[in-house]
Amino acid sequence: MARTQSQNASRSTANLLSATTTKRAPPNLELTINNLNRIADPGYTYDAAGNLIAEPGKSYQYDAENRIKTLNSTAAAYTYYADGQRAQKQVGSESTEYIYFGGQVIAERNASNDDWSDYIYAGSRRLAKADSFENRLRIWGNSSGGQYAYFIFNSLPSGLSGRVMQAGDKLYLRQYQAPGFRGGMSIFFSDGSNTDWNTYDQDGQLLVDDTTSNVWHYRRVDLSAHAGKAITGIALTMNGNRKREDWVKKEKWRR
Repeated sequence: MARTQSQNASRSTANLLSATTTKRAPPNLELTINNLNRIADPGYTYDAAGNLIAEPGKSYQYDAENRIKTLNSTAAAYTYYADGQRAQKQVGSESTEYIYFGGQVIAERNASNDDWSDYIYAGSRRLAKADSFENRLRIWGNSSGGQYAYFIFNSLPSGLSGRVMQAGDKLYLRQYQAPGFRGGMSIFFSDGSNTDWNTYDQDGQLLVDDTTSNVWHYRRVDLSAHAGKAITGIALTMNGNRKREDWVKKEKWRR
């Protein structure tokens, strides 16, 4: 009797395993590569320059410099800077701008809603993407009678201290200032000059003296005019007739 029970138990266990376990064949991940180092499987097509122009479910168009111009005809359109770095991606009504530092994309900005995505690196290796991170800095002070208050950073990050400006360098920031206040940022250089009263954003507002208040707004400043100068200091500036001001800034540099 004991032996029969054991045999029955073994059969039940086998039946249970058979009923609950489904074997599936692994996906075929093999591709055929020809002597031109191109995928030779059906559905993959290349142009005369060797660019992949079609694969199952996708098609690509390129510009004269062999850079992707559009994906699936109108699904996504790309534009580039003169140095070949991707500047913008357009998908329908949404536009994404790419921010560079040292030749690497460090952030993306959605121009439609002003959302930012930041990339986190270890050396030259990209580790992660942060969609909700923001650098926040809050300052307050007492400035009246047309006088400007400068909030100077005691030290700068290694990437900015002594950095020599180049043509094409841009500063991106998102700024808020309370009603009745005005201000912005000042950058100081090793030759004794600075960005005060000579450097403007895309709306014609001085970098140091933005008059837009009581609203979050995006600013883009071309610093090409200061090419060849080394940064020695950075300050936030404000002018207003109140004793307190709250700022939140987000800064991005592009090279």
